[in-house]
Amino acid sequence: MEKQTRARRGGRIGMILLNSALMLLAIGMTVAVVLGIALSWYLRGHVDPVWDESANALPAGAGASQLYYYEFEDRAARTGEKRELPGGRLDGGVHVIPVTYAECPQALIDAFVAIEDQQFFQHHGVNWVRTLSAATNYCLGYTRQFGASTITQQLIKNLSGKSDYSIERKLQEMCWANDIENRCTKEEILERYLNVINLSRGCYGVGAAADRFFGKTVGELTLSECAALAGITNNPSRYDPVRFPDHTKARRDLILGEMLKEGYIDEAAYETAIAEELVICEQIGTGPAPIYSWYVDMVMEDVIRDLCREHGYTREYANRLLWNGGLSIEAAIDPQIQKTVEDYYCEEGNFPSHRDGERGQSGMIVLDVATGDVLGVAGAVGQKVGNRLASHATTALRPAASAIKPLSVYAPALEGGHITWASVLDDVPVTFGKDNRHPWPKNASRVYRGLTDVRYAVSHSVNTVAVRVLREVGLKKSFRFLKDTLQMESLIESRTLADGRGISDIGDAALALGQMNYGVTLRELTAGYSALANGGVYMEPHSYYRVIAPDGRVLLSNSTAGHYAVSEQNACIMTKLLETVVHQGTGKGAQLLGGRVAVAGKTGTSSADCDRYFIGYTPQYLAGVWYGFDYPKPMTDMKSNPAVKIWKGVMEDIVAPRLRAGQCKTDFDMTPGVIKVTYCQDSGLRPTDACRADLRGDRSVEGYFVQGTEPRSYCDCHTMRDYDSERQALADEVTLPEDIRRVGLLRLRRHLPGRVYVADERYAVSS
Repeated sequence: MEKQTRARRGGRIGMILLNSALMLLAIGMTVAVVLGIALSWYLRGHVDPVWDESANALPAGAGASQLYYYEFEDRAARTGEKRELPGGRLDGGVHVIPVTYAECPQALIDAFVAIEDQQFFQHHGVNWVRTLSAATNYCLGYTRQFGASTITQQLIKNLSGKSDYSIERKLQEMCWANDIENRCTKEEILERYLNVINLSRGCYGVGAAADRFFGKTVGELTLSECAALAGITNNPSRYDPVRFPDHTKARRDLILGEMLKEGYIDEAAYETAIAEELVICEQIGTGPAPIYSWYVDMVMEDVIRDLCREHGYTREYANRLLWNGGLSIEAAIDPQIQKTVEDYYCEEGNFPSHRDGERGQSGMIVLDVATGDVLGVAGAVGQKVGNRLASHATTALRPAASAIKPLSVYAPALEGGHITWASVLDDVPVTFGKDNRHPWPKNASRVYRGLTDVRYAVSHSVNTVAVRVLREVGLKKSFRFLKDTLQMESLIESRTLADGRGISDIGDAALALGQMNYGVTLRELTAGYSALANGGVYMEPHSYYRVIAPDGRVLLSNSTAGHYAVSEQNACIMTKLLETVVHQGTGKGAQLLGGRVAVAGKTGTSSADCDRYFIGYTPQYLAGVWYGFDYPKPMTDMKSNPAVKIWKGVMEDIVAPRLRAGQCKTDFDMTPGVIKVTYCQDSGLRPTDACRADLRGDRSVEGYFVQGTEPRSYCDCHTMRDYDSERQALADEVTLPEDIRRVGLLRLRRHLPGRVYVADERYAVSS
C-alpha cells in the first residue's frame, strides 16, 4: 500500500515536472517566435541586406587629393576659372602598395587567420558561436563592445568606415558580410582585407607595411615578419614597430604560438621564427613634409568632419580618404586675402609685447558677407611650424565675452519686439545678493549711469542693460537662437561632469556677458554676425564648396543658401547700432581709411580680462579677431584692445587696394521700411524743450526704427525747473534773480535695496 502511495505521489510529481517543462518549452518557443518576428521587422526597417559597393567604398591607393580655388569674376554668382591651389596637394602621411592574393606568402595568410579569425574558411561571414557569446556578454553588462568580428566583418568596417558600437550597426555589418560571402570567394575577401587594413605609420595594406618596415615585397617576408605584420592591426598605435618594437615582438610571439597550436607551422619553424631578430628599417620618403597653410588645415578638418557626419565614416577612414582617396576639393579661399592675413600674422612685430616680455597669441578669420565663404584665416601668431595644429580661429574654445551681446541679446530682442533703438533701461545692479551688499553685474567702467538707451548700451557694452534685455527675451529663447539659428554648436545645453556636477550655458552670465563654461570658436562667433551683415540671412561659414571622388561622384557639397535669422529691417537697425560702437564707442580704433569705408562691429573683454575680441564688418567683408594667451591669464597691462588694432591692420590691407580699383563698396544699404526719428535718450520718447534744456546738454538724439515702431508720444521723464546756476542746486528763496535759469531735470522713481552711486541722480529732481 505504501509502495502504491509513493508510486502515485511520484507519478504526480513527474506529471508536474513534465507539464512545467512543456510550459517552459512553449514559453521559450513563443518568446523565440516573437523575438524572431521583432528581429525580422527591425531588420526590414533598419538594415539593408545588400552591400552597395559604390555607396560604401572608395578605391584604395587612388593617389593624393588636390585642393582647387576659383578666380571669380562674380563670387556670389560663382562664375570664374577653377585652378589648382598652390600648396594644396595632400600627399603626405599615407602609404599604399596594392598586392594580389597570389603575391602573399602562405605564412602571411596563415598568420592573419590564426590571430584574427580561425574559422574564416568555415563560416559564411559571421562566426555565430563567438557572436552569441559576445552578445550575451554585452547584454549582461560585462562590456559595452560586441567583439567577435570575422575578417569579412572587419573588411566591411574598413571599407565603410563605420565602427560605432551599436546593435543596429552590428546587425547591418552581419547582413553585409553574408552578402559579400555570397558574391566573393574567400581568397578575394582576404585579398581586399590585406590591402585596406591599417598597419601603423600611414601604411594601409600589407604591401605598404612590408616596404616601409622591412624594405621588402610581401613575397620576400619571413615567417617572423609575417607574424609581426599580422600583429599590428590589433592596435596600430600600440604595436607601431618603430616606436614600440618590444610590443611588436611580444605580439609576434603570441601569433607564432597560435600558428603552432592551429597546425599552420611545426615546432622547428616556430623555434626558428621566435629566435629571429626583428630588424625594422623604416623606409621614409626623402625631404621634409610640406607645411600646409592654416587654410588648408581648416579644409582638411572640415572635410573629415563632414565625411563622418554625412556618410557615417570613422575619423580614421575619412582621414585616409583625404590623404590617399584622390579627392578633388574645391576651396572657398581668396588666395590674395589669405596671403594678406598670413603676412600680417607672420610678422610678430604687429602684435604687442606685454610687461613681462611675453607676446600674446591671436587668431583671425575673414568671411565673405554675401556667401559665407571663408576667404582667409590665421590660427596663431608667427610662422606656422606644423600641420593640423590647434587653431585660435577655428578649433580653440574661448568665452565670447561682450562680443556675444548683439547675437544673444539685442538681435533677438529687436526681432521679438521687446526693444527698439530708443528703449530705455536702468543701468543699475540687477541683484544685490542676500545681504544687499554685492551688486551684480558690474560694468567694465565700474560706473552705473542710470537711465540708458539701447544705443548707448550697445556702443559702450553696458552689462546691466544686457542682462535686463536678456530677461525680456528669455534665457531659453536666447540660447536656442544661438544654438539653432546661428549654429553655435559648441554651446552647452546640459552636461554632467565626471564629478557629478551639471553645467549649462543657459544662464545670465553665459548669454548676457559671454561667460560660457568652455566657450565658442572664433569661427562660430564671427559667422553669427553674418545674420546682421547680410540683411538678416545667416550664412554658414564654409571652407569648401564640393568634394569629388575620382569616379566623379560628389561626396560632399555645401549649399550657398542661408536662412533668415532676423528680418531685413532689424538687421539694418543692428548694423546701425554696431556702427555707433565704431563711431563713438568701444571700437573707435577700427575705423578704416579715415572713415571712407563704413564699419560696424563689437568689442569684447572677458570677465577676468583673459580674452579680447573685435568682430567687425564692412559692406563686403566680415572678420573676427581674438587676442589672448595660449594659457589664459589677465591682460591688465593692456588698456587698449589689441584685437581692434589687429583687425584694422589686416582689413585696411584687404580693403585699400580694392577701394583704389573701384571694387569696394563703402556704405551699408538703408533697408526700405527703416526710418530715422529723433527721440529723448532718457525716456525713449519724442523730445520736449525740457529734454533739450537738460543740465548735461541736449538729450535729443537720432535713431533708426522699423516704420510703425518709432516713438510717438512725448517725454514724460524731464520736467522744467528753476535752477540756481551759482549754487548748482534747485532755486529757492535765497537764489538771486540773475542766477536763475530754466533747466530740464529728471523725474526718477528709483528705490534700490543696496547702496550704490548712480550717475544720473545728480540731474534728477529727487536725488
